[in-house]
Amino acid sequence: RLLLVAHHLVVDVVSWRVLLEDIDTLTRQLRQGQTLELPPKSSSWQQWAHRLHQEAHSDTTAQELAYWNEQTEPAGTLPTEGSAEDNTVAASRVYEAVLETEQGRALLHDLPTTFNTRINDVLLTAVASAVGSWTHDSHVRLDLEGHGREDLFDDIDVSRTVGWFTTISPVRLPVPSPTALGEGLKQVKELLR
Repeated sequence: RLLLVAHHLVVDVVSWRVLLEDIDTLTRQLRQGQTLELPPKSSSWQQWAHRLHQEAHSDTTAQELAYWNEQTEPAGTLPTEGSAEDNTVAASRVYEAVLETEQGRALLHDLPTTFNTRINDVLLTAVASAVGSWTHDSHVRLDLEGHGREDLFDDIDVSRTVGWFTTISPVRLPVPSPTALGEGLKQVKELLR
């Protein structure tokens, strides 16, 4: 038996896949009496971090500064009920909704197909619409989390690199008009691209 424990700051979910595949490969090779051999390693986390640092200080990134400043502009504050003292876990409520099969199919397949978009675009449009109608603001500010292993550089391959690559990207979504959600979905789709 083997127990592996690692904090999320050390490895992300993709790293676990790499580690578990390597352990499986080594275990199979050991059982079959083969020489223990793993696939070639990819770029190190340090190499990736160095290239990111270089890119962060490049002219190309400097030209994007206005865009990123706009994305991080604060949106309106969330409305509260009652006093700050009443804002406790005990006073919180949970709302649950379950989609019927047809609703799920429409959300996961029909909408993305109709608008030539992805499910994330649809869900983020819904969040912007719901939060925007609650705050009465024209934009909703969110942070999107990604796996962080995009192919950014031709000379860096992190497909088998173990580490924490998760990225957080700020995004300021326009609140769609309740009467033009399709147009709102198109706006969100284009902004995310």
